[in-house]
Amino acid sequence: MDAARGFFERGLTQLRESLAEAASEAVGGGGSAGGSEAAAEAQRGGGHAAGGPPVGSFGSGTGGLASAGGGGSFSLDRITERLGAALRDASSALDSGYQATRLMGSEGGAAPAVPPFGPPPDSLDRIKKELGASCINLHNLRRLTCYGIPDCSVRTVVWQLLLGYLSPSPEDWASTLAKRRTQYRVFCDELMLDKKRVSTGEASWMQQRTLKADEQDSSAEPKDVTSSDHPLSLELSSQWNTFFQDSEVMMQIERDVLRTQPTMAFFTGDSDAAATHREELKRALFLYAKLNPGLRYIQGMNELIAPLYYLFKHGADVASHQHAEADAFWCFMELISETRDYFCAQLDNASTGIRATMRRLMTLLRHYDAALWRHVEVTCKVDPQFYAFRWITLLLSQEFPLQDIFRIWDFILSDEASRTDCLLRVCAAMMLHVRATLMRGDFTVIMKTLQRFPPVDINVILARAAQLPHVPDDGR
Repeated sequence: MDAARGFFERGLTQLRESLAEAASEAVGGGGSAGGSEAAAEAQRGGGHAAGGPPVGSFGSGTGGLASAGGGGSFSLDRITERLGAALRDASSALDSGYQATRLMGSEGGAAPAVPPFGPPPDSLDRIKKELGASCINLHNLRRLTCYGIPDCSVRTVVWQLLLGYLSPSPEDWASTLAKRRTQYRVFCDELMLDKKRVSTGEASWMQQRTLKADEQDSSAEPKDVTSSDHPLSLELSSQWNTFFQDSEVMMQIERDVLRTQPTMAFFTGDSDAAATHREELKRALFLYAKLNPGLRYIQGMNELIAPLYYLFKHGADVASHQHAEADAFWCFMELISETRDYFCAQLDNASTGIRATMRRLMTLLRHYDAALWRHVEVTCKVDPQFYAFRWITLLLSQEFPLQDIFRIWDFILSDEASRTDCLLRVCAAMMLHVRATLMRGDFTVIMKTLQRFPPVDINVILARAAQLPHVPDDGR
């Protein structure tokens, strides 16, 4: 706060001195004793010339000011130029003081200059009322949910609405869910291959889950096996070739799923339930890879589907829990459709690619706090790919506990203008929150702080992000 006060005082002093100097030129002809006395009196008296109005007040207009010169070397253009420069200098200093006061976090020596953030007391009732309408107003819903959704079961429906999985018309929900869940089962039936199915044409994977072993044995009729379906065949059309490729993808998915939310027994425990959860995540991610051959599965996608799956497994409608896998799959498809370019190496340098997005984050930081940006990126040469790549591609899902991720995604999904820019403002707010640590630190300290973000009340970060203004793409 002392630093911010210094900025303000310096700006006011610059303004006072420059205005007094301009008044000296006007009254005393640029260097006369009368002008000097008026200027000195103006500085001592807080900006008032002896016997006259406050300096800077032109009284009865520029004509009266000109006549006060008494035939000296008065120049109206000169005074206008000096006043303009004085106002620009003072404005710059005052703006710096404002930014210092607004952006300094608790580490800056004072409490964050941000208002309380979070759902108001009547938020849940208002959200439920909006959801009860015959046609839901998504604009109004976003205005309510951006501050946080205080109930997990309500969040389930809200996210499905905001992601476009459900339409604003509740009367369509039952048919939409039935159709999508059936379609997911069809995908499982058609795309999940195993060795027995490849070689004999037995019941599909989905059927194998439901049919008894004796029924499978009695109904299986081997197909003719061609040379292209031999396990050693190199033909691209070979089912065995497809099976081996799928096996590689599934192994990669399995490795990642085992590391999903490692502190939560829901995903990593030894229980049968945890094992089932992992299997369902693996299946959903594998189907995404099969349906998107141009992108397939990319490491980290497991962290994006996990919050969705966990949420849908804990919804109020217990009957829907068995469909959490299908619902999470479709919502993941909607979510990844907005961010898939981050995962595509061929688009890294495109305007929608990850490198351009990281540059956009640095543009925002430079606008909000030029000194911090300069220290991190220019002085210490900390490339944003070392920390922001993970922040952006995984929507901060690895930086905070799951309950905080829910709050962050409430905020991001509720943004109407640009979810990407909203995410970047949250990232910028994180850096502003640890400003003091970053400014004191070297390359190693900055890397450690940003790669392992310290514990924080997530409402403080979101409040700061909500206050950050929009910055045009050109950074001006």
